[in-house]
Amino acid sequence: MSYLTLSKSKKIIFSREAISIALSDAELATVLSQFGFAPDTLNAGRVLQETVETFDADKQRAFGIRVELTNRVETLQADILKAFRTDRRIAKFVFKDLPGSLEQLGVSVKIKGNRDDLHQQMKHFYQELLNNEDLQASMAVYNITAETLSERLSRVAELTQAMEELQVQRATALLMTQRRLNAQAELDEWMSQFLGVAKQAFRGDKKQLEKLGLRVK
Repeated sequence: MSYLTLSKSKKIIFSREAISIALSDAELATVLSQFGFAPDTLNAGRVLQETVETFDADKQRAFGIRVELTNRVETLQADILKAFRTDRRIAKFVFKDLPGSLEQLGVSVKIKGNRDDLHQQMKHFYQELLNNEDLQASMAVYNITAETLSERLSRVAELTQAMEELQVQRATALLMTQRRLNAQAELDEWMSQFLGVAKQAFRGDKKQLEKLGLRVK
């Protein structure tokens, strides 16, 4: 199996070990220097390898945060939407003979499918109830008090903020992925040259090639 066919994680391990051995083993270092891979060149390769390792960790962290935020948004969305549907049904019943109030609260139209529109619809509903003491008093009969309305509105704001954070994190995760891919491409090119030279430098010397992690038949 060649280096280029390894998985990303195995490439990190393989390149780290191969470069470290090439730098620390005096016999390998001497021969490799004669073939254009002096310590400075090997150290440049190590910088590339360490960069990939760093970017890989950054990418993993970014994706981990994205997953956490996604779960948080989905949980908030489910909880708030459940409460909103219930509150809307109560409002429709309470104000069934007051079409103006239904229109004011926005419950005369269907629940929006688009997330941004839905959040705005929920915000409008709770804000209108909080702004109107008469409407509040009618809803309070069904235990939907001003305190409840404020809590609901606060949760909608929390959901909106979480959605914004998720959008930022999605962009960050994509950036981290691209940065990781670019660094990996540079390392792959360097490693291909390095291993190609090593095979020539130690042709017929199975022991030295195996030190670098190369299997020789």
